[in-house]
Amino acid sequence: MKLRYFLRPGVLIALLFAVASGQDTDLKNRFEVEYKAWKTYVDANSVSDLAIFNNHMRAIIQLGIPALPLIFEKMEKNEYRFDFQLEVAIPPITRKFFEIEDWPKGKRGDAITKAALFLDWWKNGIKETKNTFDRYYSARKKFLEENNTEEAEKQLNRIRNLGIVAIPYMIDKIKEGDLVFIETIAELTNQYPSKYTYSEGDSAFIGNLNELTNQGLSANASKDECLEWWSKNSSKYTIVKAE
Repeated sequence: MKLRYFLRPGVLIALLFAVASGQDTDLKNRFEVEYKAWKTYVDANSVSDLAIFNNHMRAIIQLGIPALPLIFEKMEKNEYRFDFQLEVAIPPITRKFFEIEDWPKGKRGDAITKAALFLDWWKNGIKETKNTFDRYYSARKKFLEENNTEEAEKQLNRIRNLGIVAIPYMIDKIKEGDLVFIETIAELTNQYPSKYTYSEGDSAFIGNLNELTNQGLSANASKDECLEWWSKNSSKYTIVKAE
């Protein structure tokens, strides 16, 4: 005998909200456990890259995109003396990297400056991703028309450095037939590629970060395979900010 359950729409919405709230609470609890353990470890060790990027930081990174609002909240409040160092979790989660001209003169690679850049990106820069993507894309197209492949590649690298927030715009171009972005998306959703480095010297962490990345789109995917992959996985790569 089959049992069937029927719920009024209001009850179903309430249940779904309760499930989502429970998931949010679980995420926050897991984050707080690792965050407190991270602080304890850093305070007990010398302040170095190895101390900052410890196993508790790795655990925070593994929480992924849903943890971003919690990370940025800690950085913005800055209640702990090394909260700015949470910035090391952002590149492996978002794949966002800054260009040389984004850095104030003489501050390139400085952790406090990078934290400030990421906070501004979180508040303002994400909203400008589409405009920035379009600008880089137009520049790349112009250089390709001029057979200037070196400069065109630089623009592609700039697009890549926008991170996963730019993937929807890459998908739009793939639909139009610009298949170069299949490889770019593969690079953003898999391990850090070794064929290029980033402007602020984060390559020192790449070996560690590769342990934390999940397998995403195949670089050998066809157009149809890419679009099918995106239809199934887009929610995993969508950054939702709490306003």
